[in-house]
This record gives sequence, C-alpha cells and structure tokens, in this order.
Amino acid sequence: MSADLSGTIGNAHNYVLIGGSGSGKSEVAINMALAEKNQGQHVHFFDLDQTKPLFRSRDVKADLEKAGITFHYEEQFYDAPTLVGGISEQLQSKDNCCVIDVGGNEVGSRAIGGFASLLNCTDCTVFFVINPFRPWSKTLIAIDETLNAVLKASGVVSCHAICNSNVGCATTVHEALQGISEVEELLGDRIPIDFVTVREEIAQKVAEHTRKQVFPLKLFLSYPWD
Repeated sequence: MSADLSGTIGNAHNYVLIGGSGSGKSEVAINMALAEKNQGQHVHFFDLDQTKPLFRSRDVKADLEKAGITFHYEEQFYDAPTLVGGISEQLQSKDNCCVIDVGGNEVGSRAIGGFASLLNCTDCTVFFVINPFRPWSKTLIAIDETLNAVLKASGVVSCHAICNSNVGCATTVHEALQGISEVEELLGDRIPIDFVTVREEIAQKVAEHTRKQVFPLKLFLSYPWD
C-alpha cells in the first residue's frame, strides 16, 4: 500500500483520467495530483469536466492550490462547454506533471480529442477508472461499450485500468475486496489493472487481502450529509 505512484505507472509523468460518469475519476485525479506534489513534482491540474454541475475537482480548487498545485479550469456558460487553455504547453513540458480530469463517458471525452497525439505518447498514461458499484460497470459488455465510446471520442489508442472499489465514505473492507474481485474477473488479461483505489481508512486492511497495489484515497468530494 502506498500513496506514492512511482514504480506503479512506469516512466509517465502525465496522467489522464477517463471513464463512465460517477466512477470516481475526480477523486482519483485529486489524490494522484497530491501524491505527485508530495514527491516534489511541479503539478498542473486540469479540470475538463463539463458534463455535470456536482462533484467536480474545481470544488476543491482552494485545497489543491494551498498544496502548491497549479489549477486550471474554465467557468461554463450555461450548457456550453469551454475549453481550458494551456494543456498542450504543459503536456509537452518535461519539467511538470499534468493530471487531467476528464468528464464522464464519450461526451466529456471529446474535450481531449484535440490533444490525442500528445496523450498517446510514452510520457502520458491514460487511466480508465472502473467502479464496480456503478450499474454500467457490472458486465464486461457494459464496460466495453463505455470504454470503446470513450476511446473513440477522445482519440486515445490505449489505456490502463484503475479499479476504484468505492461507494463513498461508508465503504467497508468486504465491499472493497468484493469489488476488486469482480473487476479482476471481468477484465481478465484484457486491460491491465495498474492499481486499485479505496478510501484511506480501510486501505491497509484491503492491501492485506489483495495482490494488487493499493492506492489510498482521501475523499474530498461528498454530499453535505456524509
């Protein structure tokens, strides 16, 4: 178990989070950015989620900036998506780490289509976040449909998987392990699962019962009554 990403994701220093709506991409992206910052990286965080009004990374913009992370986003005008500037420049920089939080499904993934040539380079890893507790992640067919639609819309050639076995702040060790097992069984060797994510309070116990690298998450985005 580690909050350090080194040794888990190869030599990449730019990370893109894609996946179905509600899979937990933003939560994972926030924690990845903080982990990279804690390792001494200059981190640029891009919130490209234009598909929903709630649970977006920009809601914790102040927390990330306080940690020393440069945060990029654009205010939406009603339902019209607005592209965030500076993505190409930062993706091509060898001195910075970029974490890009993309909106859910193929609708949100269109926002990164123009950067496909940069996203398909060896210094960038695209992660498809799978949450086994979401109804559209219950079968391989459902996962395939979402993944293929997202890859087609974004122009991304290939991706790795993150199993985000999480139902929020009340997720139990049993639920987390059950979710990990389900995703492993569904995916087989089709998509490599680089690591699994669970809330930090249960990460140690989960790590004792899985062969996968466990990346603990501090949960930032929640309902007021959680």
